[in-house]
Amino acid sequence: MMNSTFKLMHVIGQLNDDQKQVVSNVGFSTILDLCCSSVPKNLVLWLADRFDTASNTVNLPNGLSFTINSAVVKSILGIPMSNETIPCCRNEEAYQFIKLQFNSAGRTPSIDELVSIITPDFKGENFARAFVLLALSSFLCPNTKNVCSSKYYSAVIVVDEIIQLDWCSLVLQWLNSSLKKYQNMKSNGQSIPTGGCVLLLVVSTYILENNNTDS
Repeated sequence: MMNSTFKLMHVIGQLNDDQKQVVSNVGFSTILDLCCSSVPKNLVLWLADRFDTASNTVNLPNGLSFTINSAVVKSILGIPMSNETIPCCRNEEAYQFIKLQFNSAGRTPSIDELVSIITPDFKGENFARAFVLLALSSFLCPNTKNVCSSKYYSAVIVVDEIIQLDWCSLVLQWLNSSLKKYQNMKSNGQSIPTGGCVLLLVVSTYILENNNTDS
């Protein structure tokens, strides 16, 4: 079974030049170069256990630590970063707008439903919205339900403004919230998958270890 990031990569592989240009126009061109569909689960859990949600810092047993901030997210993912904060909360007007634009079996489109509508002849503003929603729900801000979250709907309504928004801070906030939930559930003896863009944890660790070795 394909995981959500692999599904995103599959869609990217089917995009035509015009669609890729639209993706670039909204500031998500680096997502087109995505070539890693999974990260080692045990490593992710190990790092998640050592993530301090109060400071967005991973503290390693060898004394090394690194803090993930918006600039780090920008350097790794290349998505837009700005002073235009994205409110991470449900907006009823935005929810109703997306509901009208994209049919879904549930309250919000699933990853599979987005994948199915992004065909070579899909274009225009709705293609831009669909691709960004897919990138968010499958890779940048994933949840354990494999569906879009209405919390970021308002950020994709005005397509021309997508590139102006601070997506880096949203991705970091989502990762922090997901890891906090994971840690709280684990402390209560419950087990849930980690959400958020865990690739940030793995790549940041790799960079830190390499820099430490070089020095």
